[in-house]
Parts: sequence; C-alpha cells; structure tokens
Amino acid sequence: MTDARHIAVVPVSVVNDRTDDALKYAATLAPQVLAVYLGAAEDAQAGGIEDEWTQSRAKLPLIIVDASQDDNAGAFRQCLDVLKRTDRPDLITVVIPADAARWCEELRGQPGIDVRQTPAAK
Repeated sequence: MTDARHIAVVPVSVVNDRTDDALKYAATLAPQVLAVYLGAAEDAQAGGIEDEWTQSRAKLPLIIVDASQDDNAGAFRQCLDVLKRTDRPDLITVVIPADAARWCEELRGQPGIDVRQTPAAK
C-alpha cells in the first residue's frame, strides 16, 4: 500500500507575515508546499516580488504563473489542474493567507481540492 500524496499550495500576492503564517500552516498539513504568485511575469519582476521573496529567506521557491488581473481564479485553477496531471496528488490543500483575494473562495467544492483559511493568530 502506498502513502497518499498530499500537496499544499499557497497563493502569494505579497511577501509579509501573513504569507509566512500561511506557509507555516501549510507545512503542518502536507509534506510538500508550493508558493504560487499570480500575475503578469513582468509585474513580478518590476514589482520586486522575486527580490522580496529572496530577501525573506523563504525555504521554498516562488512559482510565478503568468495571469491577467481579470482572471486570477481561472489561472490558479489551471495551475492546480496541471499539478493534478503532473504530480498526481491524492489531495491538494489550498491555504489562503489572511489577506488573500476573495477569488480563492471560488475554489471551494472542486474535486480533490481542500480550501483552508490560515488560522487567526493567537
């Protein structure tokens, strides 16, 4: 019998304490965690998110998905579909940082995807 494959994915829009909290929470849920930035690739470079990510000393890479501002939800769903086809996880948990966009809520109810909000700090 094989172990279930579980991947946690955290959508990243900014590099801050809330993002860090979401990544830490995701690591308690799954052995593999992916951080995904959605937006125009040139905006990621111009906006400095790549530099901020490097300076934050995050231990995992930031995956940049080229997406238009008008359809982040669609681009993220497409990213998850590619992940399902290539890595074949049994479950993908999307961990939503406290300051994440509302479009993340559209992911609820997708087969094989669990959506969780980062727990409030104590």
